[in-house]
Amino acid sequence: MRISMLTLLALIACKGDEGDDTPTDDSTVTGDSGTDDSGGGDDTDDTEVEIPCDAKPKAITPLEDQEDVFYRDPLTVQFTVPVEADDAAFILTNADTGEVYSLETEWNASAEIATLTRAGGLAASVRHSLVIDVCGASYETFFTTSSYGAPLTIDPAELVTRTYVIEFGEVNFTEPVGIGGLLSLYIDVPILVGVTALDGVDMSLVGAQGRVSSDGEFFQLKKLDGEYIPTWDFTGVNFAEPPFFSADNAGITITYSGVSIPVWDFHLEGTFAADGSSFAGGKLWGLADTREMDALLDQDDPEYLCNFVAGVGAECEPCPDGENYCLFLRGEDIQAALVPEVEIVRQDASGPI
Repeated sequence: MRISMLTLLALIACKGDEGDDTPTDDSTVTGDSGTDDSGGGDDTDDTEVEIPCDAKPKAITPLEDQEDVFYRDPLTVQFTVPVEADDAAFILTNADTGEVYSLETEWNASAEIATLTRAGGLAASVRHSLVIDVCGASYETFFTTSSYGAPLTIDPAELVTRTYVIEFGEVNFTEPVGIGGLLSLYIDVPILVGVTALDGVDMSLVGAQGRVSSDGEFFQLKKLDGEYIPTWDFTGVNFAEPPFFSADNAGITITYSGVSIPVWDFHLEGTFAADGSSFAGGKLWGLADTREMDALLDQDDPEYLCNFVAGVGAECEPCPDGENYCLFLRGEDIQAALVPEVEIVRQDASGPI
């Protein structure tokens, strides 16, 4: 019998407060021991009784009938109780064509949550069916992917010289947990990303600090207080799974309100829209040197931010110079729009190069 996920989750919610008499041992229970009424020999019953498999899906992402699901996002299934891997199977199907996808499955330490991924991601703009077979029952849920992940409809060479803008104030910072709003407030700068070259699966990008005019137009910030603002080169960018790209740089520096914020081991990735008008599903991460960021908070203590984040359970770690002032930052859900007629000028501290 196949049960829809909305019906199942409603039933689970209704029964959420009822008692659960299911044994909690890992796999077996042992019968009670005792003696007969005549006081004879030991009749202890050591027969092992197998606990019935009664796991059900408790929470699933994407949600049932969710639309605009990003094609590279993993699927997760949380069960009501731990599950033996052999007791669960997952079947993901392109509901339009009937194609069944090969999935990789990872379980969390408690064996209650399964994470499902497909190499290269799912098909774009497609309704998908996920069937979960567990403990002899079958459950089905549907979702639809967004348009991102579709093949480029332009010549990939047309990406060269295009520039996109990441607005740091709108980045969803997921690490450190609890201070994403603070980062968005105090590092509210636009970052420009331009494609400079494309050779097969190898792409080159350049990043630059941007600025926004009073009428909302974005430009490259080339000078600040009379000094050139260096750009950042990303060479050897992985474009082996177009329209997805993945780029790394040993270190970039963001300047905000006169404060320099180096970010070491900087990573950026995203997926271009089919027409090259944007990229989405973006992620970035790196080690941010916090030593000068105290000034953004009207403080005069290079340890101030590290002490502050310690109060919410995060902690600083060593920077490349060994000093314990770096904070790991991770941002997700990045949407970057095309900035027409803006081409980044590569430059270093001495000027254009």
